[in-house]
Amino acid sequence: MSGIEFNFQEMPMGGSALDLVGVPLPDETLLAAKKSDAVLLGAIGGCLSLFKSSLFAFIALIVVKLLLCFVMCWLEGTNGIKMKNI
Repeated sequence: MSGIEFNFQEMPMGGSALDLVGVPLPDETLLAAKKSDAVLLGAIGGCLSLFKSSLFAFIALIVVKLLLCFVMCWLEGTNGIKMKNI
């Protein structure tokens, strides 16, 4: 196929756009799509981002509970405060 030329421009959409700019369909992406002769849309990520943020929140909760446990153990050893179920 001679004489045929393809030009590609990657634009963020979906989860990657959420990670980059905070919205799933940025105005720039929509404008580029409207100016194009065709749009090739591949897999759109985002589940990983949601999973990561949920996982980080869960880990933060565990860290807070562990720190609270250490503080309570330290207080029990220094002031005679009885350990309670956290």
